[in-house]
Amino acid sequence: GYGQGGYAPGGPPPGGAYGPPGPWGLPPGAPTPRRRRSPWFWGGIAGALVLVLLLTAVVLVATGERAPQATVEAATADLRCWEGATYSGQIPDGLGGRATLEVTVDRLGNAAGTVTRASGGRAEFVSVGTSDAVRGDRAWWERSAERPELVDRFTGVWLSEAGSELPSGLGTWTESPSELADGFIAYEVREEPEEVVEGRDVRVIAMGSSYGSRVVVEDAGDVPTLVRFDQPSFGTGRVSPVTVHRAAPQALSTVRDLTAQLPTMKSYYQALSERPRLALTVEGGAGECSTPTCTVTVRLVNTGTLSTTGTVVVTLNGAEVARHPFSSAPGSDLAFPTTADNPVYSSPGARISAYWYARVDGGR
Repeated sequence: GYGQGGYAPGGPPPGGAYGPPGPWGLPPGAPTPRRRRSPWFWGGIAGALVLVLLLTAVVLVATGERAPQATVEAATADLRCWEGATYSGQIPDGLGGRATLEVTVDRLGNAAGTVTRASGGRAEFVSVGTSDAVRGDRAWWERSAERPELVDRFTGVWLSEAGSELPSGLGTWTESPSELADGFIAYEVREEPEEVVEGRDVRVIAMGSSYGSRVVVEDAGDVPTLVRFDQPSFGTGRVSPVTVHRAAPQALSTVRDLTAQLPTMKSYYQALSERPRLALTVEGGAGECSTPTCTVTVRLVNTGTLSTTGTVVVTLNGAEVARHPFSSAPGSDLAFPTTADNPVYSSPGARISAYWYARVDGGR
């Protein structure tokens, strides 16, 4: 037999440009058929992308690499939660040298701290609004007191209205944590090389108009923490960046205690104008002496409210016969027995007139 019209008998039609492939593949010039991707293929691609994003997030979290702006914003938010801040830095001491200032400020802006001169002398202070008080040690007042006799009077005593005795610019250190945070606006930020502060690796971020401020942040934990900063409006006249810590409970307790005591502290100007009140008497020596030596007792009573020091000088018939140094606290009663040779004694029983006199040198 013969096959159907035009086809070779016994076989399928030949492949062509638009027909199915023949037994030897596609004919010349035929387009490659588009292969459909399996759903498993697209699922694998999506899984790989998710894995890359996850690994990236893990690396960022592990290295703590927040963006600089986000770091400043997070550190500022943490700062607003503090009950108080303790600041420290270097300032001029007002005498041509330097001093170390440390001050704790609570949420209300009440502050207490210390100023320690490199050349010697330390003063404590408290500042509440426009009121303040100072308590300095002896070395402090030896270089600050207007008159030498005031050193003993002022040493170790809390004196209000004495801000003039502290370095200038102290008021610009008494910002509460929230007030400090208000000054940190995270714009125009720039990351700078890392530093080491107190043995810890920290990030340094410049910010503000023309990078006028810098913050140093420890960013090793979940929340970045401010540890140092340099802000032009903070700490007028300072000669170093400012170190800052979350205030310790004991430091905040000191602020509260001194804030409560401030209204009862003696005024510096009152102490400056006060004078000691001393009562001096000579006991014994009833106007004559008939022995080889003549004896009296000089008594000194402090009837005032000031401690004082000085010397009791005793004379007999105009000649100085004794000097008794003293330190007298309020209410003290001091006795100084004094013996002097009879200046005109010649024989037993001879009598002379004896005029005793005592005065105080110092004690101002």
